[in-house]
Amino acid sequence: MALDIGTSVQGFLWLAQSSFPALSAQGLPTTIWEWGPLFSSTSAQLVALGRRAAGEVIDSSTMQQTPVWASQAWLILIVMSAIALGSERLLRWSYRRLREVLDAR
Repeated sequence: MALDIGTSVQGFLWLAQSSFPALSAQGLPTTIWEWGPLFSSTSAQLVALGRRAAGEVIDSSTMQQTPVWASQAWLILIVMSAIALGSERLLRWSYRRLREVLDAR
């Protein structure tokens, strides 16, 4: 599943780079392999949120900064995940219907 989503995102980034160059104007990396800062800053924020919920005092000056392009990247990731998973579901449904038709013969 992660491979399917990753290749869908990478394909979209390639298409966006050639068709919509304004997406990379804010520094959005053109390959998913360069999205490391996005995932590391998000995981650090989630850990800090958990610590705050547990009552710890967190020094926000040591927190890793979220990249400027993070909102674009998360939007792309969510949309492409929905497309990738939706196509899997559609294929599964089509295959089941085909089997029902063939079995009815």
